[in-house]
Amino acid sequence: MPGSLDGQSIRLELIRVNHLPVPSGREPAGIYVSIDIDSKRRWKSPVRVPSSDDSDMLGDTAFTRELSFPPVWGYHPSLTLKVAVLHPCDDHDGALFESLVDCEIARDTDAGHARFVEYITSKTVSYLNDAVEHFQSVLDQCPVDHPDRASALANLASAHLKGYIQEDLENIDSTISLFREALALRPQGHPDHPLSLYYLAEALTWRHRKEGTAVDLHECAQLYCKLLPLCPDGTSLLRSAAGANGVDYVIQACINLPKDGSDDGTHFGQIMLQLCPLGHQRCPRTLDKLSSALRSRFTQYGSIDDLDECIKLRREVVSLCSEGHSERDTYLNNLAASLRSRFDHQRRPHDLDEAICLYEEALRMRPVGHKTRYLPLNTLGGALRVRFIERGDADDINRAISLRREALMLCPPEHPDHDRMLNNLAIALKIRYNKLDVSEDLDEAIDLYRESLRLKRLDDPECHRNLYNLSSTLSSRFTKTQKNEDVEEAIQLCQESLGTLPSLHPDRYYGHSWLNEAYLSRYQAQHNPADLSLAVDHFRLASGHPTQGFPLRIQVALNWAHQAEVYQHDSALEAYQTCLELFEKHVMTRSSIISRREAATAFGDAQSLPVDAASCAIRRNNLPQAVELAEQGRGQQWSLASRLRTPLEDLGSTSPELARKLSELSKSLSDAQGSATLTDRAAADAAARKYRRLMEKWGAASVLDQCPVDHPDRASALANLASARLKGYIRKDLQDIDSTISLFREALALRPQGHPDHPLSLYHLTDALTWRYRKERTTVDLHECAQLYCKLLPLCPEGTFLRRSAAGANGVDYVIAECINLPEDGSDDGIHLLRIVLQLCPLGHQYRPQVLCELSRALRIRFRQRGGIDDIDESIQVAREAVSLCPEGHINHHSYLNRLATSLRSRFDHQRRSHDLDEAICLHEEALRMRPVGHKTRHISLSALGGALRVRFIERGDVDDINRAISLLREALMLSPPEHPDHVLILNSLAVALQTRYKKLKLDASEDLDEAIDLYRESLRLRRLDHPERCRNLYHLSAALSSRFTKTQKNDDIEEAIRLCQESLEALPSLHLDRYFSHVCLKTAYLSRYQVQHNPADLSLAVDHFRLVSGHPTQGFPKRTQVALNWAHKAEVYQHDSALEAYQTCLELFEKHVMTRSSIISRREAATAFGDAQSLPVDAASCAICRNNLRQAVELAEQGRGQQWSLASRLRTPLEDLESTSPELARKLSELSKSLSDAQGSATLTDRAAADIAAMQYRRLMEKWGAAVAETRNLKGFSRFLLPPSYEDLKAAACQGPVIILVASQYSCSAIVIPTSGEPHHVPFPSITLTDLKNLKDRFARTIRNASTMGPKQPRNDLMVLLRTVWDEIMLPVVKVLQQSLKLKSHSRIWLCPTAAFTSIPLHAAHPFRTNADRSKKPCLEDLYICSYTPTLSALVRSRQMMKKRVAPSFVTIGQGKPGAGKGKALLAVDSELELVQKLVPATANRNTISGDAATRAGALEALQQNTWVHLACHGKQDPKQPYNSHFVMRDEHLTLLDIMERDIPHADIDVRWSLKAGEKPSPIGCEVNSPFDDRAAMVSPQRMEVSEGNPCVWNLGVESEGK
Repeated sequence: MPGSLDGQSIRLELIRVNHLPVPSGREPAGIYVSIDIDSKRRWKSPVRVPSSDDSDMLGDTAFTRELSFPPVWGYHPSLTLKVAVLHPCDDHDGALFESLVDCEIARDTDAGHARFVEYITSKTVSYLNDAVEHFQSVLDQCPVDHPDRASALANLASAHLKGYIQEDLENIDSTISLFREALALRPQGHPDHPLSLYYLAEALTWRHRKEGTAVDLHECAQLYCKLLPLCPDGTSLLRSAAGANGVDYVIQACINLPKDGSDDGTHFGQIMLQLCPLGHQRCPRTLDKLSSALRSRFTQYGSIDDLDECIKLRREVVSLCSEGHSERDTYLNNLAASLRSRFDHQRRPHDLDEAICLYEEALRMRPVGHKTRYLPLNTLGGALRVRFIERGDADDINRAISLRREALMLCPPEHPDHDRMLNNLAIALKIRYNKLDVSEDLDEAIDLYRESLRLKRLDDPECHRNLYNLSSTLSSRFTKTQKNEDVEEAIQLCQESLGTLPSLHPDRYYGHSWLNEAYLSRYQAQHNPADLSLAVDHFRLASGHPTQGFPLRIQVALNWAHQAEVYQHDSALEAYQTCLELFEKHVMTRSSIISRREAATAFGDAQSLPVDAASCAIRRNNLPQAVELAEQGRGQQWSLASRLRTPLEDLGSTSPELARKLSELSKSLSDAQGSATLTDRAAADAAARKYRRLMEKWGAASVLDQCPVDHPDRASALANLASARLKGYIRKDLQDIDSTISLFREALALRPQGHPDHPLSLYHLTDALTWRYRKERTTVDLHECAQLYCKLLPLCPEGTFLRRSAAGANGVDYVIAECINLPEDGSDDGIHLLRIVLQLCPLGHQYRPQVLCELSRALRIRFRQRGGIDDIDESIQVAREAVSLCPEGHINHHSYLNRLATSLRSRFDHQRRSHDLDEAICLHEEALRMRPVGHKTRHISLSALGGALRVRFIERGDVDDINRAISLLREALMLSPPEHPDHVLILNSLAVALQTRYKKLKLDASEDLDEAIDLYRESLRLRRLDHPERCRNLYHLSAALSSRFTKTQKNDDIEEAIRLCQESLEALPSLHLDRYFSHVCLKTAYLSRYQVQHNPADLSLAVDHFRLVSGHPTQGFPKRTQVALNWAHKAEVYQHDSALEAYQTCLELFEKHVMTRSSIISRREAATAFGDAQSLPVDAASCAICRNNLRQAVELAEQGRGQQWSLASRLRTPLEDLESTSPELARKLSELSKSLSDAQGSATLTDRAAADIAAMQYRRLMEKWGAAVAETRNLKGFSRFLLPPSYEDLKAAACQGPVIILVASQYSCSAIVIPTSGEPHHVPFPSITLTDLKNLKDRFARTIRNASTMGPKQPRNDLMVLLRTVWDEIMLPVVKVLQQSLKLKSHSRIWLCPTAAFTSIPLHAAHPFRTNADRSKKPCLEDLYICSYTPTLSALVRSRQMMKKRVAPSFVTIGQGKPGAGKGKALLAVDSELELVQKLVPATANRNTISGDAATRAGALEALQQNTWVHLACHGKQDPKQPYNSHFVMRDEHLTLLDIMERDIPHADIDVRWSLKAGEKPSPIGCEVNSPFDDRAAMVSPQRMEVSEGNPCVWNLGVESEGK
């Protein structure tokens, strides 16, 4: 660039961009340019992307520069930059060099981006951690006022979000906080404000996707409302925001939320409407959903504004769905229902007429034969019934009854609406009786009511209506017949109905109305004054019930006044006052003079109301009140006009502002009083709503300003103001609920715990939060409500009003029910919410089983998402409780059984514990019995049981299981025809079962496979392209096609199989559970093609997928271990380079799997569950040997052979070195070691629930142990703490003599000699195979068995032949290496470490049994070297380390020659044997003997713990099926191998085992590990080997842990 930088500046302008890919897929807003100036400074600046109308010319000093980049995704990116050097006078903005920044910030940012890109491409978490560290460093260097802080926040948040999406990070909340702060630094008007809005919305959307939090959905909708207007058409930001993963996802998720009549739900619906303008495909459904919520809220709270708004929205929906629309009849019916509700509330006749017209039209659209015709028949009948009451046309009531009879015929007894149709027909018959006095109608009505009530469940939410309807009819019959039992039953029924309803339930009005009728009827017959007083009480309650409209309450009050006058009751004057107040309020709701006149004249009895009221007051000698009542009543038509014209001079002098406000409202109200009735119903509704809001503002006031912070009444003032604002919010006259909640919070803060009003303030805040939830559906409010109720309920004594309010249907029960009805949510927040709700449902609570069930399902979902075994364990535990609370006969028992079984099956799939599968099958069987033929969900149980049986067939091979599974699934498919929602699922399940039978049974006929493929194809055809489970159909079909290719070798099958699996992988995120199965199918497909076409590329691809499958973290260790074993086998068969990697993967997975089991027996079961795993260590070592990697061969053999003992050895690892470095950590590990040792119970619990709890406790201890070990490895010098030993560690075993590892693998047999110094040596056994060794082992067993029957002087020729074979084929090649390569002197110590079949062969007794030329005997192995055995190298190393710490070794001999009855023959030589052994023990050692009655199980175990050496002389018996039950016979109980393993035996060095036959001399059969004594014990060699009780000897049976 020309010139110097001094006094100059540089301007870059982007001219053209070609094929520049951005990771997000969006077009870049600009390019970031960074230029190093010197080591301290860097110039950086963003360069914006040019728009089509940019034409900035920089003059002659400008030149262009084109930059090209390597191809990316098949494109060749390039940039063309215009560069200009500007002098200071040309610097228009005067601040270009303000972007010079500290070099460290820029470099950290660049390094963070580089690491972030590496993470994106490699998915390596360490790169993400590095990126986050760099971005955090940048943020720390950017204080609040730094110009780059917003960018630093966004970079850090983006990295966190990506990690959260990939499930490498868990904390999304802090990520969202970072995006919020970045948005706050980019306010409206900032060029990056839209992008920050989008980032925040994207993060919230991801949290909703994973955690299902509705509050996030709500906020996303609000953000998109702000964002979309800021995104010009055609921009990438608009495409991203408006796409399927943006606003469309939010809209669809909102539509799928449950119907919500709360204030929160309604507000949320209004926001959604902003995102669905006219013409949007989802606009009608969104309008209908909002209108349903408004009508529901009106039904609950009686606010007429809600109903008006509902009608307005439903008119719009009908207008959008013209005639011919599939849902028009539904929308017509909904609009008619809303109009009918408003008529019931306000008695406007045009509403009723319009509703009837709409019902008629809806009925025409549902002709005879339509499945829901009974609904418009019923609703039209109800509307005609009401019009008959209003106008008296008998045709209306007759037609109403006819329509309802037809509706009842269409709803037979088994129909879910049958009882409702019975009730509604009875209502119509009773109305006709009341008006026309048809006695048959009354009797039929009573019969219908009784039948309806009989069919209602006691807990049905509408049961109370049947009660008071029957009560009313019985009262009418009592009036006619005077039968006392009718009125008594009527009163009892009404009282029962009121007892089930909370204080403000709308239907309490009807209960009070019918009770006043019943008491009045009884008074008229029996003349008991108490009945009249009770009737007046219920007149008073009915006329004052706030949930009903004024017309109904006025009619009740007029009747009250009339009856009080007739029976001269003292309440007459009160009744008149109530009438006048209600009448005035009713008239004032009408917005025109004409409509007020109509409202006044609608009540025939009301014309004389003022004079009747005055007359009543006169008769009670209250003349002043008589004057007031006459004046009040006669001027009501004019009262509003006169009030609006009241002079305000006096008020103006006191409060000018308030006087001005009243004056403006007076004018607005006068203007709103149009005298003409609007013919446009929608316009008339809008005018009425506007008028009502003006009237409510007219009466508003506040006193909070008069109560400062320290005023004693401030809390009350806050509560009053908040309550008034909450009422306005409920009625939609105020929109700001947040400030209302803040007022309640402040009031609560002024009434802390212990304050007498603290519970009331808790309730007020909960009530407000509940209302916001009702309107906005913010789950966070529901969560807080549940927490507040947990605090409130213990403070509310039973029987108090606050308790009834808090615990009622609108209080905690509402919150519990709403939480239960939330969508399935396996997020942490969702599960935490359900735990809180469970606290609100103690034992005995009606909702507890449902909450338990939902919690179980949520935990199972989280388990499927993340694979945490604790989740599935808790899911099972919770499901067990739900089942126990719903015993057989409970309506939901079968559902809970099925869900428990599903959780057990999930755990089996993850852990392969057979008892889980067996229990799941038993539960599925029981659930199926409870869903007999004809049950609507029988297909679910059939499918679930079939799936479980299929899995058991795979595990155990019983053909009956797979045949029955297929039979059950065929039945399930018959019950799920093509239109059934589960049809596709069951098609797929049946295909899986058929494919399994084909694969396992290797049937020659291909019918199963062909049928499976056909079913898979049909299932796939019926799946939507965007269905979340379509990937399963793809990989299942792929697997079936691969199987057919193996049979037919048709290339089309395998090509399609590969394509289908690739398609399924493309549809799934990186850590999705089903990617595992897609990789499994792909490796199978590539391997099948390789076996036919022999293309090495296919084998490499198969190995790639083997690697991905075995490493997929969402699956349990059993599945991954099985895949890794298969990988190793295939790599060996096809001699692939990955074989060694496969073996290493197997060993790692195998160890992790075994360590998940909490008992030694269960670890043994886990280990033996894999048939191929027994030879894993030797096969791995053999593989390493074949690759000339002897060091790794030693490591692999060592790692694999000790896995059964690894946990015990780790838990008993000495911690002296750690104590000197970190005493606290050493103490922590010591305590955890003890806890884990104690937790390793050997007995399997029969109580499955208790066993599950024990397993969970064990896992939690293991997690703490793992964390402590990881913390230790971070310390200097402890990086390999408790890791498998390396060769450098293991070669210390040969410090006192070479160690010979004998490897017996199916692939090769050989030995590895580890010298005292130098590299290991390989000794091949070319003429020996694993089969040869097994034959040799069996021959030894037979020969030894035969030798035990021979006399002492009889030659053992057969044994000599075998020992010669051992010498020639095995030990001679080893001796040659020892003599020729290592130059090992004679009589040196060597250590034999046999594996597999070598362990059952007496290697130390190898003998040539030949003579030299000079007739001297050729030396045998024991003539040349002193042989000792060790089970592993680690045992030898640890034993020597422990010897250094001992001063006085101790030796105990344990002999039991007289075992208990039935435990074996007496051993006569035991005592002499013990004497012989004691003579061989050096005098420096402490010597003890236990024999006779003292040689018990407990005595032997105590001796093992207190001594370094032990010698056992007794009967011994092996258990091949369960090796841990192999035992020594003691006086009382057997001393089992398991007993020894479970004990901490800290001083043990050696376990010498003897095998005796009754009456014979002792013969040692093996001594192991290093002895602290001289070599005499090790040199004792048998000339004949014997067995006890006819069992083969175990030549190498030592306790590996701690060198025992």
